[in-house]
Amino acid sequence: MSKEAIGVGDESNLAERYARDMSVIRVEIPEEVAERLAERALKEHVSPEELASEAVRSYVGPVVSSNEHRVLGFIGLGHSGRSDISERAEEILRADFGA
Repeated sequence: MSKEAIGVGDESNLAERYARDMSVIRVEIPEEVAERLAERALKEHVSPEELASEAVRSYVGPVVSSNEHRVLGFIGLGHSGRSDISERAEEILRADFGA
């Protein structure tokens, strides 16, 4: 497939495709925050808008369709060393918390 067929090198085509999936919002932030955003964007070689967009995406989490289950990021982070937790949950809770 040629570069022209897939839109490579055609920035106007790429911009049109990108714009269809994006919304523009206006956010007011303190000048100090704007300066820090600009400095970090410069270090990361991206625009302040791209950096802010990524920060918002990170804050709100991934898009989850209605037929998908949300994956909780903290699941499986630790290991207690016990292999029988599900069978002995009540007993373990009483022993650890005195219930």
